[in-house]
Amino acid sequence: TPISEFHVGAIAIGESGDFYFGANQEFQGSSMAQTIHAEQSAISHAWLRNESRITDIVVNYTPCGHCRQFMNELYQAEDLKIHLPHSQNNPLPQYLPDSFGPKALGVDLLLLNKEEQGFTLTTEDEVANKAILGANRAHSPYSKSPHGVGILFKNGEMICGRYAENAAFNPSLPAMQTAINFAYLNQLDVSKIERVVFAEKPLRLSHRKMAEQLLKSLCKVKMEYISL
Repeated sequence: TPISEFHVGAIAIGESGDFYFGANQEFQGSSMAQTIHAEQSAISHAWLRNESRITDIVVNYTPCGHCRQFMNELYQAEDLKIHLPHSQNNPLPQYLPDSFGPKALGVDLLLLNKEEQGFTLTTEDEVANKAILGANRAHSPYSKSPHGVGILFKNGEMICGRYAENAAFNPSLPAMQTAINFAYLNQLDVSKIERVVFAEKPLRLSHRKMAEQLLKSLCKVKMEYISL
């Protein structure tokens, strides 16, 4: 957190019993709107590890409104337990009275549910396929504009990111952030990125420029783009 120096950590506990770490992440040279909050970090980490449900969130500060709204998008969010240093076993609805979420908009497919957008992997380019796979599994029930990103590191490792959209929109987490978050939490050096491919279906909105801005603040690699 080079801008605010506000150090927040979180752990998402999956239904599998696995723990997924998360932390506040800020990017110099990029807007604060691209900051990843600790709870978002832990949840997206679990999501990219294909966890199907989060049962508990442990955090060292009381969750902000941004994070509460993000957690409200989760499958079975009403049963999610929040654990703080001074208070444990708090149900998420306690922090969101008269909440606004997916159900208010008639959306039944929730974050962490298995999703398929119907995109076909038609290229032999493995990095491009990672981006398409990310878009295929993105959560974008409001804009209908899924996107994903594939990243190749100089050591040959590849990762992908997926878009996690939110009913309140502002707490949405774009695919570039989920990918970079995953890289940080898995000890991958973002200064050693070799290629980045971004794939999206820009039906109602596009995250292309935002992704390019964030990547530019991290390294000199030019982002490749695929319109689905």
